[in-house]
Amino acid sequence: MGVSSNGDIIYYNYVNTATGEKYIMKYDCSSLSLAPEYRFDPENPDRISGLGEVEMDLNPGNGKPRNTMGQNGMFGGSPEWLYQVKSAVPLGNELYASPPDIRPSSFKNDRLMTIRNKYGDTLTTFARFEKVLNYNKSLARGIDSDLQFELDGVLHFRPKFNDTVFAVIPPDHLVPLYVFKLGKFKVTMQEGIDPDFDLTGKIIPGEWAETGKYIFITLVRDGYDCPNSRKNKKVKIYHAIFSKSTQKLVIIKGDPFDYNPEILENDLDAGVPVWPSFYMMGNRGEILSSLKGKEIKDRVSSGMFKRSAVPARNKSILEKIASEAKDDDDILMIIK
Repeated sequence: MGVSSNGDIIYYNYVNTATGEKYIMKYDCSSLSLAPEYRFDPENPDRISGLGEVEMDLNPGNGKPRNTMGQNGMFGGSPEWLYQVKSAVPLGNELYASPPDIRPSSFKNDRLMTIRNKYGDTLTTFARFEKVLNYNKSLARGIDSDLQFELDGVLHFRPKFNDTVFAVIPPDHLVPLYVFKLGKFKVTMQEGIDPDFDLTGKIIPGEWAETGKYIFITLVRDGYDCPNSRKNKKVKIYHAIFSKSTQKLVIIKGDPFDYNPEILENDLDAGVPVWPSFYMMGNRGEILSSLKGKEIKDRVSSGMFKRSAVPARNKSILEKIASEAKDDDDILMIIK
């Protein structure tokens, strides 16, 4: 798991579950050749079966026995999880940022971020400011996670339960760019991980998607965002847009219990609306939305599409795509 990209190059986390070895792999997606079919060789358990080549060796060189992992070969979770779980992000000049573990139990880790070279040597370590003291409960709640994204080639980062968005300037600087001034509505890490702490009246920063002109933000109030909270209408989700030119934040009016509002309407061809997430942002601030052919077909046959005031000639372009696409076709929508 763990995926980041730079043009045609993708970087991903590779783990040998039999031996516990960990690597950052580098793969050129422009290549037409794929790795041959892999079969496990018990005589050579360390063999790397992932696509591409080793970019960074994450294995400790201190001779300690490695921790093996479960070998069921299964992963459960949404596709977005692949973009949240990152082990290393390329910073340029053969430097990499290693964010902390995003699991709820990672509050025990005092490390905020580490910058390494391609050989795995530690160059800089940033300390985590949010601390948890004397927590001895068996459960820890995960209501916030570290946010990271790239804009104009610069890695940006908001630590969980932190109110500041930083720019990572290698080799040894975190530069504060934006601050959430939540005051009494802020949730501390001590409060957030405690499943017995009542979140009523508290605000948790959610999504953050940044372009050159605007920042699209979601704010979670009176609970935490999860499938059960949404199903039972126990959490409020607010959407906001920050204008960089006017330096003003506008909270969009709407029903906080509507978890799929059509906010950014598509007035070009009446197509699928979008509210961007951090993983949907291109390196130059464009919004990238991956759709299936069936989603386009459903949109074209919907009442929203038919009632749209978009000119018929514009609608016809989307209708043509819908008529030619198969349900499982992948379609990339780019919003600039």
